[in-house]
Amino acid sequence: MRKPFVSALLAAAISFGMVGASATPAAAINTVDCYGSMPWYEFAVVMGVDNWHCFANAGTVDVHIGWVSSLRAGNNVVLYDFTDRGGRGAITLQRGESYRFPDAADVTVTRIKIY
Repeated sequence: MRKPFVSALLAAAISFGMVGASATPAAAINTVDCYGSMPWYEFAVVMGVDNWHCFANAGTVDVHIGWVSSLRAGNNVVLYDFTDRGGRGAITLQRGESYRFPDAADVTVTRIKIY
C-alpha cells in the first residue's frame, strides 16, 4: 500500500515541477557587438554621445545607460524605460523605428524590453 502511494506522490511532484518550470518566461535578452558580423541596424540600439549599446533576443533587462542621444528598434518591437530631467518616461518603438532625444545630457535608459 505504501509503495503505490509514494509512486503517485512522486509522479504528482514531478508533473507539478514540470508545469511550474514551463510557466516561467525566458529572459534571453543579451548584449551583442554593435560592430560584429551582423549589421548593427538589426539590433535594438541605445546610442550614447560616446558609445553604442546593442541588444538582441526577446526579454527584459535593467540597465543604466546615461547620456543617451537616440534609440533604435532594429528588427524588433522594443519598450525603452528612461529618466529625463528627473522624470520617468517610456517609449515603444516598432520595427525599423528610431527616436532622437533633444538633450542627451539628461537622458538615462533604465530598462529595455524586446518583444
